[in-house]
Amino acid sequence: MTTTPIRYGYLRTGNGLPDAGAQRKLLEADQPAPGVWVTDESNSALPWRHRPLCSLMRQQARAGDVIAAADPRCLGHSLQEVLAVLLEALQRGIRISLPGIGAIGPADEEPETVLRLAAAIDRSLSASRTGAAVAARKAAGKRVGRPSGTRNQLMLLDGRRDELARLLSLGLSKSKAADALGVHRNSLRAYLLQKPLG
Repeated sequence: MTTTPIRYGYLRTGNGLPDAGAQRKLLEADQPAPGVWVTDESNSALPWRHRPLCSLMRQQARAGDVIAAADPRCLGHSLQEVLAVLLEALQRGIRISLPGIGAIGPADEEPETVLRLAAAIDRSLSASRTGAAVAARKAAGKRVGRPSGTRNQLMLLDGRRDELARLLSLGLSKSKAADALGVHRNSLRAYLLQKPLG
């Protein structure tokens, strides 16, 4: 007697993940929609072996079943942890499904499928870490983005033209004058090309 595989929807909240409602909508749009829902509201720092995902794989799901997650970050907080989850699932004959990637399971021996999945997981985790780092810097009142460029240094030199002319008339090289003014020598050279001293 063959049983119909069960499709579990695994919803994990917190840690910058979409809320459970948004995850559920995404998984319901991915056909076939899950028939059983498991929600994980545990601490995001817990390793996957201490979260409901582990008991789902070890106690509820059987070989041939599918666990669908809306985002690779639902499975783990690092690429290593996500790959450990996938390995456990493969060893138990359970397929893992992610929207936009599809399902991967024991029958998938195509390296392309595994590499596509690993790349998607890495992109998702990298974007999450970058967003968290930017938010932390903003919250700490630190500047975010590219550092000030030469344009600001060139504008700084506008107010110091007399000092620059005096340094150069004393016979200082452009490099030494730039050091004395606290700007890079290339910034000083660019400034003198745009606005010669006379």
